[in-house]
Amino acid sequence: MISGENKGFHTIEQIAKEKNSPVLTPQNSVELCFENGKNYAVVHNKKYAFNL
Repeated sequence: MISGENKGFHTIEQIAKEKNSPVLTPQNSVELCFENGKNYAVVHNKKYAFNL
């Protein structure tokens, strides 16, 4: 579960605000993945890198 205590949460929250979508709703799922040594949030099939 994503919590506000995670350092990466702020990045995910900013992405959602830019896309004018609330975080973690059925219409807007956020998937976290780790690839090539980087953390990514996947929102609407677009990857956004962030640090944990």
